[in-house]
Amino acid sequence: MLRCAILSLLVGCCFHPVLGFAGSIVQQRQRGSSAALLHHSHCGVFIKLEASKTNGETENTEEKHAKKESLIFSAIANMSTEPLPSGTSKEDVALFLQQPENRNLLLSSGGSRPVEEMPLSPELESLWKELCQKEYGLENLPSPGDVVLACDSIAKFPGLKMVTTTISGVKYSETKTGYPQYSFFLIGEKQSISGLPPVVYMFNKLTGMNKKGDSLKPSGVAASIVSLQETAGDDDENLVINFDANIKITVEFPAFLLKILPVSKEKAEEQGSASILKSVKPSLDQSLTGVYDAFLDHQKAK
Repeated sequence: MLRCAILSLLVGCCFHPVLGFAGSIVQQRQRGSSAALLHHSHCGVFIKLEASKTNGETENTEEKHAKKESLIFSAIANMSTEPLPSGTSKEDVALFLQQPENRNLLLSSGGSRPVEEMPLSPELESLWKELCQKEYGLENLPSPGDVVLACDSIAKFPGLKMVTTTISGVKYSETKTGYPQYSFFLIGEKQSISGLPPVVYMFNKLTGMNKKGDSLKPSGVAASIVSLQETAGDDDENLVINFDANIKITVEFPAFLLKILPVSKEKAEEQGSASILKSVKPSLDQSLTGVYDAFLDHQKAK
């Protein structure tokens, strides 16, 4: 998980795989100026920076802290399975993918994380619609037949366990050529913390989490399309399952924090985007490998 910058204060490890300057920001906290919080979930990515006041700050400092700046991180990944066995039809793949246990492999890193279908509550529907209006497009508004999936990611640290649940809206459709296609849209996430009371208390203080920490909240933008595609083989056309993922995170934080970053804003965005892509690719690879192996087993059992 990418909360290492915060947890370093608890376990003595100061490294952040998304933004290399996280340790510098945490050290500023130790000197009494600001705090930084960064987090990554494999089912979706969320990064947030916050500043906290210290004793003795003046009103001018508060005004300076009130000025906001933003960083935009983005990552686009495109990966495909090995060609499916010769003779595989699009109908075979469509029937396979429409089975919930196979569909869920696409969201759970190939079955390594628990996935549960949940009802589309008014709150989830509202969040989904809001994201479609801002990011995903009105053509992806929730409609009858769509489902909502919750995927858990668990991170364990000394004396602490953090469960991050990402909520995604899922649409099934067919391309113009009749090939099956799934679209996944990140709606939000919620977190729960458990462990030794003193460690949990320190974590909540450092991160700003409290009893409302497990409530659902928006967590960036992530849209993925999984589709069946043709690819040229040595002798003929082969079918592959293709995974397109598009992630964007807008980080808003006090503008004065830019002055303590060891790199420029543009470089920070470049490095953060590259690290997000590096973090996401293994999960996509696991998903595609899990689906591919499950399809082979499915075909053998026919």
